[in-house]
Amino acid sequence: MSNLVRVIILLFLFIFSPFGISLFAPVRASTAPPSLTVSAGYADDSHNGRGTLLPSPWCGSVAVHIGVCGATNTDCSTNPAIGCETDGGAILITNTAGSPLTIENVNVDLPGRGLNGAGAWRVNLGHIPGTPSNLFNDGIRPVRFSLWGSFTLQKGQSAILDQTIPGNSMYSDFDTSDYQVNAGCTKDQNVGDAPTIDITVDGVTTTFVDSNRILDTGGVDLEFCSSNSTEYQPWTPVSSAPIALSVPITLTNSQSVSTPVPFQDIVTFNPSMYSSNEAPDLGNIRFCSDPACTTWSAWLENCSPSCGTSATTATVWVNLESSIPANKGTLTIYMNFLVTDTNFDSTYWGEAPQLSSSYGQFDNGADVFNLYDDFKGTTLDTSIWNHEGSYTVNNGVSLATSTPGIGCYVNNYENNIYSVATFSSPTIVEAYGELDGPLSSSQGQCILGGVGFSSGRLAGGSAQTTAMTNGWAQSNVNSFGMTIWNNNAYYYPDSPSASQGAYAIFGLGFLSGTNTIAYINGQQSASSSASTASGPLNVVLGFQGNDFIHNNYYWIRARASFPNGAMPSETISPGSTVPEFPTTMLALIMLVALSCSIAFTKMAKIQNRTYRG
Repeated sequence: MSNLVRVIILLFLFIFSPFGISLFAPVRASTAPPSLTVSAGYADDSHNGRGTLLPSPWCGSVAVHIGVCGATNTDCSTNPAIGCETDGGAILITNTAGSPLTIENVNVDLPGRGLNGAGAWRVNLGHIPGTPSNLFNDGIRPVRFSLWGSFTLQKGQSAILDQTIPGNSMYSDFDTSDYQVNAGCTKDQNVGDAPTIDITVDGVTTTFVDSNRILDTGGVDLEFCSSNSTEYQPWTPVSSAPIALSVPITLTNSQSVSTPVPFQDIVTFNPSMYSSNEAPDLGNIRFCSDPACTTWSAWLENCSPSCGTSATTATVWVNLESSIPANKGTLTIYMNFLVTDTNFDSTYWGEAPQLSSSYGQFDNGADVFNLYDDFKGTTLDTSIWNHEGSYTVNNGVSLATSTPGIGCYVNNYENNIYSVATFSSPTIVEAYGELDGPLSSSQGQCILGGVGFSSGRLAGGSAQTTAMTNGWAQSNVNSFGMTIWNNNAYYYPDSPSASQGAYAIFGLGFLSGTNTIAYINGQQSASSSASTASGPLNVVLGFQGNDFIHNNYYWIRARASFPNGAMPSETISPGSTVPEFPTTMLALIMLVALSCSIAFTKMAKIQNRTYRG
């Protein structure tokens, strides 16, 4: 056997060895997906007594719908025994391109075995067009749904794809909750079981991963979990963007109590360390429960010096949907960087309203915190707030009056908004704003208020109520502090203190009926053991007393308190990347090629000498 043949055989064996295969294995492409946004939902109006729960928008609110979406009794009169029930998954597709797009095909793959809640039977697939009447899901192969054909979306138009046969699971051809992975009600945690949606445009198929398990309702059939379980799921974005970098973050809870669920935890990182994997505005980051990115909602609070790839500090709040166990228990989450042309989705990844070029453009605080408002627009959201006195909403809220001369407690005059919802301890409320001052020191003697809690409005005089705030304090001079009043007023000066007219995050922790803590930019500035109400209180923003000050705020939030007031610690591990083409592989190929060239040259010379001799 010649040396050349030996080299070729060795090269062949190397390439097809486990190591060689791993080096040649396909990697995720970094090309941008088509100009589409895709969301998954679940519509359920078939289970008696559970109400009609349909994702919004629905039916008539979109340009195209394929299925029984919007069916009427007349439409369903061909089979009145079934009626017009809806019990199935749904897909919302929106064309974000600047021109029409033709969707050539949509396929949905589900991995579930088709067992019901008791694991007693398998789903009959015979009602799906194109399948034999006696075909059952065998529990091994995924089930593919290809029901909707081709359609065109004009610029900005949306389409809803749902079941094409009305009825519940006996008839529906897209009852995706019945193709569950687990019998019973324990949700499936296997990332590889997530449903996928394949959308073909111009001959190119893009796979969107339903990592939040909306279509198969977590891998279980919720119908069997309790008598009033609905299978409804709101529209939830699904992503096609590949993950370029995955950074594990381990959260450790050193306290004797576990964190509640949900729980807003703070994560701080250095964006400049990941600049090559970041979008210019950091919009391609997602916080997830696993490397494949089962997404949890997260909100970018601020950066220093500004939010971009050169920032040295970024502060993020992540809404954890799993508890961190007590006594040094840990939870690992993942900061995943998608391809750099991915933007904020305003649901799972957003930012504080003042950070966007258009106010509140990507704000998803309502998806993260227990109460949140960015006061976008010019109208107060009365589903969140009650109000008293004067206020102005204009991409933020200002609380002030224009009528001078009202003294302390005259007519119990206040300017404040207070939440419709109430909150029990331990809860922390925080607002980002500035506190402008009185016109002179003599006018500061009756000012009380800021951000905090109250039993309704901030009433003064004979109508005093339980309340505590962090902002303007009762004093004969201009000063900030924490004030607690429950028929009596207590003043606790701040240290550190806010600066008049400077924006800061003012916070107040209602930790118990005898434990109240004030915060400035996250640092404790005052505390009190004065007795307050132990029951639920409203969140309040505003002041009482005279009318010589203005409070201006961009946003306000209420969140869960850290266990015993101690924030879980974080450990950020090195990230793992998915390269475009392994440089080690390139080097090996060049080395092998060079070796082959040298060997071939030597053999040619030997053969040439032999021939001449």
